[in-house]
Amino acid sequence: MRYLGKFTEILSKQQSLDYAMSIAVCELICRSIKHLFVNYMQSVEVVYMATAISHFLNCFLSSTVTQPSIIDEISKHSKRRGKKFRNGRMVSPNENGAGKNVTDRQCFDWLSLTSKSFWIQLRNEMDTYYGWTAPKDIDSVESLLHRYSIQKISLLRIVCIRTGIQILLREYNFEHKSRPAFTDDDILNVFPIVKHISPRANDAYNLFQNGQRKISEGNIRDGYDYISEALNLFNSVYGPLHQDIVQCLRLLGRINYVLGDYAEACSYQQKAVLMSEKVNGIDHPHTITEYVSKLLKIIIIFLIFFFSGLEFSCLI
Repeated sequence: MRYLGKFTEILSKQQSLDYAMSIAVCELICRSIKHLFVNYMQSVEVVYMATAISHFLNCFLSSTVTQPSIIDEISKHSKRRGKKFRNGRMVSPNENGAGKNVTDRQCFDWLSLTSKSFWIQLRNEMDTYYGWTAPKDIDSVESLLHRYSIQKISLLRIVCIRTGIQILLREYNFEHKSRPAFTDDDILNVFPIVKHISPRANDAYNLFQNGQRKISEGNIRDGYDYISEALNLFNSVYGPLHQDIVQCLRLLGRINYVLGDYAEACSYQQKAVLMSEKVNGIDHPHTITEYVSKLLKIIIIFLIFFFSGLEFSCLI
């Protein structure tokens, strides 16, 4: 990732690689926003966390940000604590009745964030951290996403996964001019993101690789036996749900399809789809691949049975 900015500069010179350029710019945006979000949340009190996160997302993706509503929302919490806002600052009465500042300005620095200042911070972060400078004619996040054909909903999903934000599942209107896209009620939780190393079952993985090698050599039966044994070992080590088990199920379904056992092929592919949904998520690229593989197998098997005059319903 150190040379992500340099890699993006090289892609920008190749017109035929626009799709790769969009992916690279999306990665730059997500990684830079993660850095900004970490710094942004340092000064946020727990009681205002949902308000601060929704404000951050509005500055990022919404077409409008209503700053007064945020101050009103904070004022509701402040009244319970005997404090109130004056000119955008939280004050409380002292012994003489006059107001004085009772908290550091750092505690509410996040209130000063706007869409314009957010774009300036994002542009500087991409420039200083990754060495990639956005074109001069781009003056906002909106124009940056439009230039490289990046969808807001896809970007929102990636950012939430990277930062650990859990939001409400609903339709978000990012283009509304008078109402922000996110509110406090949309922020459900914030989960810690922990980097870890996933251990691998070496014996089972070696069997899986041997099975793939046998299949590439044309020994389909031997490859099937290796993959089946690897599947049993994966189940013993990982349990019933794991990404490696999904790969075994997919490959077993493909082998059964080649061998002409269409019922087993559909069964294994169905298991691969269901497990991928649980392990990777319904919108993960691997899950989409499983759906496509299942659909292609069903279509081809249907055509085979249709032209041969056999009954297809027994496989469904």
